[in-house]
Order: sequence, then C-alpha cells, then structure tokens
Amino acid sequence: MSSGEYPSSSASPSASYANCTEFQPFPGLQPELFFKMSHEIYNYGEGLIGKVAADHSHKWIYKEPNENQEINFLSAWHNSADAQPRTWEAQFQSGIKTIALIAVREGVVQLGAVHKVVEDLSYVVLLRKKFAYIESIPG
Repeated sequence: MSSGEYPSSSASPSASYANCTEFQPFPGLQPELFFKMSHEIYNYGEGLIGKVAADHSHKWIYKEPNENQEINFLSAWHNSADAQPRTWEAQFQSGIKTIALIAVREGVVQLGAVHKVVEDLSYVVLLRKKFAYIESIPG
C-alpha cells in the first residue's frame, strides 16, 4: 500500500476531522484578507513590523473590545508612533483575535488566530528553527 492509500477500514484524514470545529473555516475570514496581507511591503526598521524585523524580535497583538466595541491593540509594544498595518483592522473585524509577528532571517512571519493565543517563547524558537531549515535548502 502506498502512502497515499488508506485501508478500507479506516477513514481518510479529512473525514476524521469533518466533525471537528477547530478545523472548520471561520465564517468571517475572507481570501481577500490573505491576499491583501501577503502583498504588503514594509520598510526595515520603520513601523511595528519593520522594527520587529530590525530587532529580530517578536510581538503578540490582541484584539480586545472595550465597552464601545472599538478595536484596541494591546501588546508589549506601546509606542503610538508605530501604527498597525492597514489590513489589521479588517482582519480583527473578520474574527482574528491574535496576531503574532515573528522575525526570521528573511523577514517577518505574521500569524493570525481566531482565539486569543498567549505569547509562547518556545513556539517562537520552534518556528525560527523551521524557517532557518527551509532557508538553508539550496534553490
């Protein structure tokens, strides 16, 4: 049996997760958000993302609604001069609760989650190791 075949008695992986809500698409997330986010360009050392790259650091940003349901960006970064990217408001309005920025050798990785995810240094280290491996592959 090849790795792509399943024995008749077992279900395919997609069938195994069919009833699992954590793998279901989030209704507010639209492909346009990914498209807009993936084409943004930032200057090294400028703004929040540029400073994360320059400092080779990481930042977690959360959407925290206040009484007026306005978006309030909270993170370890409290410099108001570092405006968030334009696409973040649409991402937060569509259901994203956490944005993680993690600097890697070739830039900054931005991850989003529909739940509040606490900052995890071990995850930052793991992600950087994985990207370092990918970046080391010739070609």
